[in-house]
Amino acid sequence: NGILIAPFQFMLDKPHGLILGYNLAIIFSFLVSALGMYALAFDISGSRPASFIAGIGFALLPLRAMNVTTLNVLSTGWIPLYALFFSRTIRSPQTRNVLWTVVFFAFTLHTSNVYAFFLVLFSPVFILASLVADRKMVLNKKTVIGLTSVAVLCFLIILPNLIMIFITDISWKQPIDQADFFSANLVGYFF
Repeated sequence: NGILIAPFQFMLDKPHGLILGYNLAIIFSFLVSALGMYALAFDISGSRPASFIAGIGFALLPLRAMNVTTLNVLSTGWIPLYALFFSRTIRSPQTRNVLWTVVFFAFTLHTSNVYAFFLVLFSPVFILASLVADRKMVLNKKTVIGLTSVAVLCFLIILPNLIMIFITDISWKQPIDQADFFSANLVGYFF
């Protein structure tokens, strides 16, 4: 998001460049979310009207409306694009599908660590569901190599973040009276 905003900060005087860049980044997040979900829904259904409704519905989620000024929360557009190319990697493990999966994981990670964490949770669940649906397709040698490539490349992308977490002296303890507030149940993660 900062990369999108930076050129406007350099071109226009303060604070006009920041304001314009920030507003354009917000609009961009709505466009990417709508187009990303449209592409995923069209890949699944093949129906343009259903995909249009899915794209509009996803871009206008209440979560996004409630956080319209929080760019990391608005950065949901990379999620359906990751899911699209991850599913394509399983169905057709070509190098371009693997690379696009990794690119959209990187975009997700660098716009919202929380969403990247959810993609890490989503991926094995999707693989298990795909195994149930078509074991031969998933256990194909090319598919296994493609998924392994995705896992290794995504791990390499997330590795600097993990190193920083482990070398900094962070206190992981939270007050027990706030545990309910900051916790989520297991069903919430799968939902």
